[in-house]
Amino acid sequence: MEITSEIFHALALRSCPGIGDVTAKEIIKIIGSPKQLFSSNKEDLRDLLGSREWAEKIFKQKDEVFKKAEKIMEDCQKNNISIKFYFDEDFPKRLYYLNDAPFLIYFKGEKCWDNEYSLGIVGTRRPDGYGVKITGAFVDSLREYNPLIVSGMALGIDGYAHYHAIKNHLKTIGVMGHGLDMVYPSNHKKLAREILDAGGMLMSEFPPGTLPEPQHFPRRNRIVAGISDALLVVQSRMKGGSMITATIAHSYNKDVFAVPGPVDEPLSEGPNGLIKMNKACLVENGKDIAFFMNWKCKNNCKKTEICKETETQTSLPLSEEDEIFIKLRFKKRKWLLDEIMQELNMPYSKVAQNITRLELNGQLIRHPGSVLEFL
Repeated sequence: MEITSEIFHALALRSCPGIGDVTAKEIIKIIGSPKQLFSSNKEDLRDLLGSREWAEKIFKQKDEVFKKAEKIMEDCQKNNISIKFYFDEDFPKRLYYLNDAPFLIYFKGEKCWDNEYSLGIVGTRRPDGYGVKITGAFVDSLREYNPLIVSGMALGIDGYAHYHAIKNHLKTIGVMGHGLDMVYPSNHKKLAREILDAGGMLMSEFPPGTLPEPQHFPRRNRIVAGISDALLVVQSRMKGGSMITATIAHSYNKDVFAVPGPVDEPLSEGPNGLIKMNKACLVENGKDIAFFMNWKCKNNCKKTEICKETETQTSLPLSEEDEIFIKLRFKKRKWLLDEIMQELNMPYSKVAQNITRLELNGQLIRHPGSVLEFL
């Protein structure tokens, strides 16, 4: 594993107390590169950054952060951990455009984060038999589409999602809330090895030596949401990590799907609540997800009833509202869902209804990230 001079200086910058991901990215956008940052004298740096405070802080701690960067590099070499930083050409594309994208990513295994399709799967750590069964069924039914399966390596639904991805010869990424020199929970050590042996990867934004502390897991959840085109929630209470991930995915304009459950079951609260609040689409199997995401089969595969009905259905008559939607095409062909709502000053329920009608008529297709394209 090779760590470049730019990576070393990026590690040093991120090791400066008080400098987080957003600030680090802004500094490099101004300076040009991490190496150039530490090669500048204090006066030049102050002029470039327009801040005496930041210049003083970086120079005062230079020796200390260099030592920290050296220690991280040694630990990465020892544990076969690779590093990418935000301005690397092969930094994960799905993360790059997020406002809160991590400045550094640590990973083990093959770089599969830019797979054509990507699905995050999250849920409770204590699923019942139905949750275990349905997680496997969803992943099994997506095999023909070859999606990357992303989850958080937790007990329960996360672990079953990774396991079934491996079983179906799909690449899978386990996103960790700690350094990659360890595996938490410890009884997932075997699963971690199997992920790597199957050509998947383990990923974290935390350097080696970072312990799995509670405040780290919401940050892990945003990576799961960010690196996925869509997110599936399988069994969750109304509060917890899965719902945090779903909220983050929704804020990223990612498509969120949920598996409904009995209304009197606590583990149905999360998925049912997301569906009820129009923050997730109800799905019954993996091919429903493929249909809504407009994924194409990589091999011959059977189509769900929803796909068959769509193919055989005659065109629906257009309403006056539909005509208003179609006129958007003359401004631009691709729109975000939120942009349409703002442009037409129309509530989500109305927009969703018209979008579905236009989809069925073949006049609009839906892309990952809630991007809509008029044909």
